[in-house]
Amino acid sequence: MLTAEIKVDGNTIAHIYAVKDGDTVGELRDYVFEYYRPEHGVIKGKVRHHRPNGAAALLKEICENVEMQGGK
Repeated sequence: MLTAEIKVDGNTIAHIYAVKDGDTVGELRDYVFEYYRPEHGVIKGKVRHHRPNGAAALLKEICENVEMQGGK
């Protein structure tokens, strides 16, 4: 499980929650996530992550997925 909170000037602009989904295939893992923005709701999705790349890379992949879905 991974959670992250993004704040600007002390105000939460996003909260990310991700959990592993399904079986592990080598070093690849699927994660389902929820990207919550106050006053804008939740964007849900799924990403495939190469685990050795670390948590920061997983967060980047989630943010890129959210952007592709039209979220900001």
